[in-house]
Amino acid sequence: MLADKNPELIEAYEVLRDRADELYREVASRSSSSDAYYRIRGLRPQRMSSLKRAARFIYLNRHCFNGIYRTNRDGHFNVPYATSRAGALPTLEDFRACASQLSKAQLRNWDFGTTLRYVRANDFVYLDPPYAVTSRRVFRAYGPRDFQIGDLERLFGHLERIEKLGAKFLLSYADCKEVRFLARHWETSRVAVRRNIAGFVASRRRAYEVLVTNMQMAS
Repeated sequence: MLADKNPELIEAYEVLRDRADELYREVASRSSSSDAYYRIRGLRPQRMSSLKRAARFIYLNRHCFNGIYRTNRDGHFNVPYATSRAGALPTLEDFRACASQLSKAQLRNWDFGTTLRYVRANDFVYLDPPYAVTSRRVFRAYGPRDFQIGDLERLFGHLERIEKLGAKFLLSYADCKEVRFLARHWETSRVAVRRNIAGFVASRRRAYEVLVTNMQMAS
């Protein structure tokens, strides 16, 4: 099962799974220019077919600044154009390979609370939520409603339930005091990751995430 709160993402996966060739042609037919990008960004997806909506989603992802997904408070995608090194479009073979893998999954447009109710004994659950950190500003504007500290506490309540069910989980999150406190009963590991949000390469830096799991980690 693959679940996400973003309906455009899940719909794009569904269209990719069912209509990979058509979707590739739709995306490939669009210009990579700045003018084309802002024209396509300005379209309202609610007025489009599922195929064209999925094509718009993928096109914007490949041509926007650092491949970020962000919307304003009205739910409109607002990431600027990548003035250099816009993402190359995957090949038709890549589209078909992804479609083959997606055909093996259940796709759900759900909040994590709904999704995690379906966990059963012996399942494996990977979680990669947006970050909510009180001590510093982190980029987490995934949608019109941000992930909050209260959501993080709710998430850890679900992790406790998952463990009681006899299932395994792995959570990746920003290394911060909130998550370390909530995860104090489980194994944690600090890992360095590359952050690509900064506009200039020289400003990009290594940051740290923490992995939280109820499995034994390799030393």
